[in-house]
Amino acid sequence: EIVERLQQIAPVYMARGNNDKEWAKDMPYFVREQIGNRTFYMCHKKQDLPDELGKVDFVICGHSHKYELKQEGSICYINPGSSSAYYICNLVF
Repeated sequence: EIVERLQQIAPVYMARGNNDKEWAKDMPYFVREQIGNRTFYMCHKKQDLPDELGKVDFVICGHSHKYELKQEGSICYINPGSSSAYYICNLVF
């Protein structure tokens, strides 16, 4: 229901996580998307990235729930951290 509501506002791109259940059974584990003139690659865990990403500008991964923004060569790696109350309240960034 949340995803459908978000899709009414803007396009939604999601990669399945390790704790996603039945509601996410059709969600891909890896997403490569061209948005404008930038290429994004998304997955849940950075350790699951393929050895060769090809031409990408941004890699977005989560899992650790710790915010990270790092440039490695021509690729910007982003971990958005967590929006869950547990991690915010316990300051696990």
